[in-house]
Amino acid sequence: MREVWGIGKRMWKKDWRRRIWLYDTLIWTVMGYGAEVWGWKERVEVESIHERYIRWIFGLNWRTPGYMVRDEVEREKMRGRASKRAWKFEKKLEEGNGGGIARKCLEEMKERWKRGKIIGKWEQERKSYLEELGVRVEEEEELEVENLESREKAKQKQERMEKIVESKYNRWYKCIRKDGIPGYLKKNWEEERWSRVARFRLGNEIREGLHWEKKENRRCRICEREEETWEHIWEECTRWKKWDGEGWQDVVENLLGEGGEGEEWMKAIEESRQEGGRRGEVMDKRTV
Repeated sequence: MREVWGIGKRMWKKDWRRRIWLYDTLIWTVMGYGAEVWGWKERVEVESIHERYIRWIFGLNWRTPGYMVRDEVEREKMRGRASKRAWKFEKKLEEGNGGGIARKCLEEMKERWKRGKIIGKWEQERKSYLEELGVRVEEEEELEVENLESREKAKQKQERMEKIVESKYNRWYKCIRKDGIPGYLKKNWEEERWSRVARFRLGNEIREGLHWEKKENRRCRICEREEETWEHIWEECTRWKKWDGEGWQDVVENLLGEGGEGEEWMKAIEESRQEGGRRGEVMDKRTV
């Protein structure tokens, strides 16, 4: 996987979409082998590799929640693709295609299902998956793959939103996220710029989310006194003339918004941290 990521970085430095396309083309095609059999259940290892690859692309640290990473770039879990393949394979067998032994096995299982008998791990995984999507037994015969896919997407979005709302790692993301690809990722920026915005939006550049760390490890990297929260940084350690006098809640959607309007402010924060900080400074020369 690291080799594929390296190819994408060398060939398409600015194009994050092409890099993800490489994952779908070279990595998923290998990992997805046999999904017709194992695709009814979410596999932690498969999802972990997918999320790790996206973190690499955007320069995010390993602590960044996978559900937040996927939400930012509108990526579904791989379980959706796997279950789609499993369902299409089942329909293929029902149409008389595929191996004879596989068709016979499916016929025998369907006869058992009519009598309410579910045996074997594969059957249990299939039953649990469809029940979680709200598919009743009597609906299965008429269920189209498109309907299965739409139910899966809706379920995944609900799962993501519940976690985003309850997130302790990045409590502001729920205020700044929007459906669809964020505007800053459509601007054809250099990797340094869209990676910076992604890190700030997804909580990598603030320490308050490190709730498991000791207090001294959560101190502000500018003043080195208070806990590093966005409210503290905005209201006590840095200001911006354009919105000077406004509280953090009033400006968060501008500074961390999906359009990347606050990218210059983010860059200034990085420079202040590198220089040791200049507490209370008003950055008059910078504009958004």
